[in-house]
Amino acid sequence: MLRLNANRAISISRKATSSTPLKVQLISADSSSRQQLLGAELETVEVNPQLGLRGASFFADKNYKSSFALQCEAIKRARAIVGGENIELVVPFVRTFSEAATMIDLLAEQGLCRGANGLKVHMLCCVPANALLAETFIHYFDGFVVDVEQLAQFALGQDFDNPGLNYRVDTQNDAVIQLLKMLFAVVGNTAKDCDIYCRSIEQSPRLQRWLNDHEITTVIC
Repeated sequence: MLRLNANRAISISRKATSSTPLKVQLISADSSSRQQLLGAELETVEVNPQLGLRGASFFADKNYKSSFALQCEAIKRARAIVGGENIELVVPFVRTFSEAATMIDLLAEQGLCRGANGLKVHMLCCVPANALLAETFIHYFDGFVVDVEQLAQFALGQDFDNPGLNYRVDTQNDAVIQLLKMLFAVVGNTAKDCDIYCRSIEQSPRLQRWLNDHEITTVIC
């Protein structure tokens, strides 16, 4: 999976050359990350950026319409170069069914209609609601991509940027595994995909064993 920035059309097209489609995640940066960019003086200061305007809510905000349009243009150019079915989209930080429906509509307005020219749209599962309500979320998308670290962060209420809490970071926690079970159970009843993204998989032996027991042999890291 590739995370998108504003100038990635060329790099996307170079990587999407294998028989396996490349999943490209739209920007999920929170406001604290966006404040490091040019034009940051226009960025709203949020009390808790990680729970603020990001992902689907960011794309739907009228103040960031041009940013979303630029991302979509990069995707369309890359798909035109390598072929539509070789690049799929991943939408991050979708909190509610309303946001899911809104994202599908917003993409269509930008010429990226789900199902048209083979376009598949996946949801990045990073908040507990995505797993708890997976049976409904799956109807809006063509599959899931699970960000295990973010799912753990929000399930356990952890601030990964706080050095005083590092010892508490645990992607193998029972709560995280229970959420993964819910996602697998829903996807298992469909013909849709569920990819696992975990940067710390090598430091998570219990999670590795659990995934192997559930016949998950490939993890994106």
